[in-house]
Amino acid sequence: MTNSLQKILEFLKSNDIAPSNNLIQNSIEATAQINSASILLRTKIIGESILQIEIIDNGKGIPPQILEKLGKQKISYDKQQTTSGTGIGVFNTYNYMKQVGGDMHFESILNIKIIITLTLPIKLFS
Repeated sequence: MTNSLQKILEFLKSNDIAPSNNLIQNSIEATAQINSASILLRTKIIGESILQIEIIDNGKGIPPQILEKLGKQKISYDKQQTTSGTGIGVFNTYNYMKQVGGDMHFESILNIKIIITLTLPIKLFS
C-alpha cells in the first residue's frame, strides 16, 4: 500500500467519515432483502488535488423528494428499525464534507441503485 493511500485510510478512520461506517451501513441495510445484493466502493484521484469516493448499491434507491433533502436536513428513508434512522449520520457527513472543502452528491434510480459521491481535497491527507 502506498504511503498516500495509507494516509487517506488513516484520515477517514480517525475522522469517523461515513464511508468507513454510516454510509456503508446504510447500503447494507438497503440491500438486506435483495438476493444478489451489491455494494461497490470506488475511489479515484482527480487531477492532483481531489480524492473521489463513490458508494454504489443496488438497493431500492431514494425518491427525488427525499434525495434533495439528504444532508441538508436530518431525514431518513425506509428504515425498518425504530432504533435507527434519524438521518443524523448522513447530515453530519454532508456538513463535514462541506466544512473541509469537499462535497457530497446523491444520485438515485428508484428500485435500481443509488450512487453517493464524496469528494475531498487531497491536501487533507498531507
